[in-house]
Amino acid sequence: MYALVTGATSGIGRALTYLLAKEGYDLLLSARNLKNLKDLQIELEKTYNVVVQVVSVDVTQLEEIDHLISYIKSQNRKIDLFVNNAGVGFFGAFEEMSEEEDLISIDTNIKGFTYLTKKVYPYLGSGSTVLQVASTAAFAPGPYMAVYYASKSYVLSLSMALRNEWKDKGIHVSILCPGPTKTEFIKKARMQKSGLASLTAMTPEQVAKCAYKGIKKHKAIIIPGMTNKLSTVVMSLCPIRLSTLLVRSTQKK
Repeated sequence: MYALVTGATSGIGRALTYLLAKEGYDLLLSARNLKNLKDLQIELEKTYNVVVQVVSVDVTQLEEIDHLISYIKSQNRKIDLFVNNAGVGFFGAFEEMSEEEDLISIDTNIKGFTYLTKKVYPYLGSGSTVLQVASTAAFAPGPYMAVYYASKSYVLSLSMALRNEWKDKGIHVSILCPGPTKTEFIKKARMQKSGLASLTAMTPEQVAKCAYKGIKKHKAIIIPGMTNKLSTVVMSLCPIRLSTLLVRSTQKK
């Protein structure tokens, strides 16, 4: 079995690499920091006796995605599992966010995400699984993280459409929608003082375990944790104006 994992050196992506290596997957890992990738490669190969390959990729740069795809082509192997995990977000009022931060979010979560999904497709086949990483943020508008929430809604919508399109080809698409998770993302997004970050957060290992169970069952949407499941049900049932107010109240606490 052969798995491609993006955003592999931290958080949920890193936790998934350990779980997949333990399950016997050979791995192709990508992230921006090559040193961190190589350190992870050495540790996984030593611990689990699997083949681990690494390619440094910034998914906001399409030519770097093309380089990754060229490497995949050179391996002449079908990808059994593709974990599309690279993502970024920033916390703050929309008008106070820099244009650079907005574009980084869009280029990572939408442009790079979409381009990578399309470019990986030819290397999938009947029986392959795609795990697209979204967020519980996909289920409602998000005041004070407006661009991030909107981008994750895009991920959910696109991925559900692909699940429908690709099912006749034997390709299984699942969407992972974690809630607050104890990762560097919270610090990078400047969420430490938000109500969202103060909620009971899951560990990356807990999320990864739920994700793996979900893809084994070919679930459409995987929401780790009962609190997160309940919150997404509430958000989905509420009128959009009310769900927006609920998110705002959580963010501002």
